[in-house]
Amino acid sequence: MKNIKKILAVLIFFQIGCSNVKNDVAFDKQRLTLIDELINESIDNKTIPGAVVLVADNENIVFHKAYGIKNPLTNEEFKVDDIFRIASMTKAITSLGVIKLWEKGKIGLDDPISRYIPEFKDAR
Repeated sequence: MKNIKKILAVLIFFQIGCSNVKNDVAFDKQRLTLIDELINESIDNKTIPGAVVLVADNENIVFHKAYGIKNPLTNEEFKVDDIFRIASMTKAITSLGVIKLWEKGKIGLDDPISRYIPEFKDAR
């Protein structure tokens, strides 16, 4: 579980670090190799069976790779177009979006939810 948290932290910080990259500036290839190292280390340590990673800027996919075995019974490998159920991971993604909206002054962190979704006006 600790390695999964490390992977998520690296990917989130990588995304944050690249979120203001201009389209005419190339991604740092060295940072992209860190993704390879971290995922492969986690697979070797049997923390995760595999992963599919996609990194993109506003217009282009700059890194897209599948790692590991999807089905240990058949040795089927992960493919870049595999679909995952992300369940609780939506909280990490959503919270990043909320903070970006807050940074742009589009929402207030102390605002009641009903300000943005009127149907929640009676919620406590």
